[in-house]
Amino acid sequence: MEHSTEIGSPAFYALRNIGVALGGRPVLRDVTCELRQGSWTSLVGPTGAGKSTLARLFKGVIPEYTGDYRIGGRPAATDRKGRAQVLPEIGFVFQYPEHQIFETTVERELGFALRMRGDSPREIQAAIADILPRLGLGEELLPQSPLLLSGGQKRRIAIASVLIAEPQLLILDEPTAALDPLSRRELLDLLREWQRRANRTVLFISHRMEDVAEYSDRVLLLSEGRLAGDLATNELFLRRSDLLEQAGLALPESVELLKLIERLAGRRLQPANCREDEILRVVREAWQDRHRERGQEQWRDERWQREQKDPQEERGQDRQEGHEDLRQARQEDRQQERQQEQSQNRQENRKGSGAHGE
Repeated sequence: MEHSTEIGSPAFYALRNIGVALGGRPVLRDVTCELRQGSWTSLVGPTGAGKSTLARLFKGVIPEYTGDYRIGGRPAATDRKGRAQVLPEIGFVFQYPEHQIFETTVERELGFALRMRGDSPREIQAAIADILPRLGLGEELLPQSPLLLSGGQKRRIAIASVLIAEPQLLILDEPTAALDPLSRRELLDLLREWQRRANRTVLFISHRMEDVAEYSDRVLLLSEGRLAGDLATNELFLRRSDLLEQAGLALPESVELLKLIERLAGRRLQPANCREDEILRVVREAWQDRHRERGQEQWRDERWQREQKDPQEERGQDRQEGHEDLRQARQEDRQQERQQEQSQNRQENRKGSGAHGE
């Protein structure tokens, strides 16, 4: 497994040698990984790699597993039989979060988790007033039925109902599925703003490598139930993208473009990070440099070709140019002679006309 380390926040959620079997079939095999406090970690891999199972294990809904799961250095909660317990401090947003909606009004939907936790009505109202603008929602939605809202509004309401409880770890399982590019970017920007403001930890499952490259601090790569990579995002996309290709995952278009320009330029480019705007900036500069270099190369080639011409060929070319000059001079001379003859004829005609008049 490829692994890179970096100085940062300490690991808060740590798995050691985790194994999970469902229905007698191994789903996770010897998985060891960590989620750092306040980080955004993406979990990627082909279909059937075990991503959702690993996410559910973090949440505590996989009752039986082998290995060690620690939170803040302590073993994760279990019941008397040693089976995992659901961890309320971990929020989970499913692929289609609007399917989680069940209350009669938006206000009741948002306050459900807080009521179950025992918060007072005043605390619930304050929390609702705080979370609405963070997800671009207005107070006019509160008395409405969430089931009658638009698809985008439903999704934001469902996500807000998870964020309002201020989870320490937020697990996002394909939260942007079926959203158009603009809505997807807006939602992820809102989630990143929430994560940074509250210094929360995010585990983001996605098959869209563009989003992974744009938002992640670190990436976990699963393949056939094993951890094939645990790398900083820039390291993975800029230097070890072969790991993604080996797992059958498509690279972001910006990274594909970067690799193409590197092949054409014959050198390695050095973007500061793997975000799309930075890669496009570096690619644009490299392309402009290549055009300038090609122009200089063409000028040098033409100059070299002139210098390498056979002297006899050059003399022949000079003679040809001389003959052309001579022909042009003769034509000009004949034209001048004709003009002089015409002028003399006109003068003689005028004289003849004058004599005849006398």
